[in-house]
Amino acid sequence: MEPATQAAILAAQKLLQSQLNQVNQPSTVPSFYNQTAVNTSKIAEQMQKRKLLWANKEKKETPTTAKIWEATAFNQDQDGKMTAKFKRLMGIKHESDPGESSSATSDSAVPDVLKKQQELFATLDQQYEVARATTHTQRGLGLGFSSSGFHFPR
Repeated sequence: MEPATQAAILAAQKLLQSQLNQVNQPSTVPSFYNQTAVNTSKIAEQMQKRKLLWANKEKKETPTTAKIWEATAFNQDQDGKMTAKFKRLMGIKHESDPGESSSATSDSAVPDVLKKQQELFATLDQQYEVARATTHTQRGLGLGFSSSGFHFPR
């Protein structure tokens, strides 16, 4: 036989042997499952997937959106309490140093985003004040409130 054919036969034998070993291994299925009524290979696959899902994952670099949230500042915030509370609510764990925030804002895209955020917050504040004023000053107007004096019979 040729060496290439022998190598192919050996590779096929190794593959079959590994598959046979997997079948002959005692299953990792819990004892409370009936091994004859349950597909043990599917349960073993599910358990392996669970292990991979719940395994510890490596720390990744902070995404750019988190850097933007870290650089967020409020116009009304004088002492930094509002910003600190906002960062806590957003889930930002570490407190950034003043040097870090200036380096984060050095990118050309970050100041544009911060400017847009400030505009957004300003318009939201303005809309809130208008809605609050109309709610409190126009109470008693609308459907169900009429001054015509029409009364429903009882």
